[in-house]
Amino acid sequence: MLYAAVAAVIVVGVATGVLYAGLKDIIPDPIPASGGEPLSISSVGPVPYYLQTDPAWGDLNLGGSDEKMANAGCTVCCLAMGLSALGHPVDPGELCRELGALDGFTDAGQVIWRAVADVTGGEIAVALPELTHDTIDAELAERRPVMAKIMLSESVPHWVLIVGKDGREYRIMDPLDPGKAVSHLSKRSKAIEAIRVFTLE
Repeated sequence: MLYAAVAAVIVVGVATGVLYAGLKDIIPDPIPASGGEPLSISSVGPVPYYLQTDPAWGDLNLGGSDEKMANAGCTVCCLAMGLSALGHPVDPGELCRELGALDGFTDAGQVIWRAVADVTGGEIAVALPELTHDTIDAELAERRPVMAKIMLSESVPHWVLIVGKDGREYRIMDPLDPGKAVSHLSKRSKAIEAIRVFTLE
C-alpha cells in the first residue's frame, strides 16, 4: 500500500512538474570549474595537505559503515585540512574517530555536516550555501577555504579543497593526489557539483 502511494505521488509529481521543481531546489545545477571575478590568491593561509590513502588512517572505517578512509575518506580529509587552516588543528584520523564517537556518519559512511560543529565545540560549523562562483570568491577573499564536490566519473563523487585562485582558475588540494600538488581545479574536473563553507562563531 505504501509503495503504491509513493508511486502515485511520483507519477503525479512528474506529470505536473512539481517533483522536478522540488528536486531542482535541492540539487543545484553544476557550475564551471573556473569562473567568477579574476583574483590572485595563492593560498588562504597555511593548510596541511592530507591524503585519504595515508597508512596512518587509511584503514579506518567511516563510522559504522564498511567504507574505509582510503577509499571514501575525501570528505574527512578536506574537513581536516579546512578546520586546521581555521584554527582547529586535527588530522583525518583524529577527525574520523571524533565524528564516529558523535554519530557523525550516516550508515553509508557519509559525513553528517552538523556534527562538525559538535567536534569543534561550536567554534566552526559547515554551511550549505548557494552554488555560485561569487560565493566561493567571497570565502577566499576572507581567507577561508571552500570544499568543492566534483565527479571523477558519472557515478563517483569526490571532494577537494579550494584554497586559492589564479585569475579565474581555482587552486585546489586533492586528497587523492599522491604528489600533494596544489593544482587548478579545471584540470581535475569540468564542473563543480556542490560546495560547503566553514562558518566561524
